[in-house]
Amino acid sequence: MRSAKRIILAAIVVVGLLIAAFIAFTIISNNHCVSEIAKSLQPFDAKKWIEAGAKGASSAQQEYRISAIEDLLAHKNFKGQTKAQLIELLGEPTQTDKLPNYDMIYWLGPDRSCMRMDSEWLVFTLKNGQVESYSVIVD
Repeated sequence: MRSAKRIILAAIVVVGLLIAAFIAFTIISNNHCVSEIAKSLQPFDAKKWIEAGAKGASSAQQEYRISAIEDLLAHKNFKGQTKAQLIELLGEPTQTDKLPNYDMIYWLGPDRSCMRMDSEWLVFTLKNGQVESYSVIVD
C-alpha cells in the first residue's frame, strides 16, 4: 500500500514539473515574440504602404503594413474622412469577400501573435460617405 502511495506521489510531482516547464517555456517564447514584434515597428510611409498592397509585392514589402500600423493609428484620426481621402492616403482597399460587414478593408499581414496563423485587417465603416468607425481586427 505504501509503495502505491509513493508511485502516485511521484507521478503527481512529475506531472507538476512538466506543467511548470510548459508554462515557463510559453512565457519565455511569448516574451521573445513580443520583443521581436516591437523591434520591427516602422514609421508610416504612404508610398511604402501602397506598394505593400500591390499585386506581386515581395513578402518583405507585404510585412511593411503590419509593422507600420501602430504609427499610422497613433498619428491619424480617420473619423469623418471620405472614401476618396482614404484611397489617396492608403491606396485601393484589399479586394476580398472575407469581411462583408465593412465598407473598406486593408490587409495588414499575418497577425502579430507568435503563431501567426490568422491575418490582421484595418477595417472601415462608412456612413453618408464618411468614416464612422475603424479598427484593426484579426480574422
